[in-house]
Amino acid sequence: MPKGLWNNDLGYCKICQKKLRPLNKKDDYPSRKFHISCWKELLADIKHYNKRAYTKYNHKKMICGVTEQEARERLCNGEKIIMTFD
Repeated sequence: MPKGLWNNDLGYCKICQKKLRPLNKKDDYPSRKFHISCWKELLADIKHYNKRAYTKYNHKKMICGVTEQEARERLCNGEKIIMTFD
């Protein structure tokens, strides 16, 4: 942390919504929008998106515009699902 008194008008992290604070190591804190740790976690999530999207972010697998569960229910009820590829 910088020494002395400073005005913390840096705003909030756009990921975790906690207040940002200035850093001694880099002088880019006036334009910073994320904590470094939040940014690194976001990059790791993007790298492993196919594994984490369904557990961490509650995304649903979609098949022909419906969720996977709805598609399975339709197939069990005897409905046909027609897929077209353009």
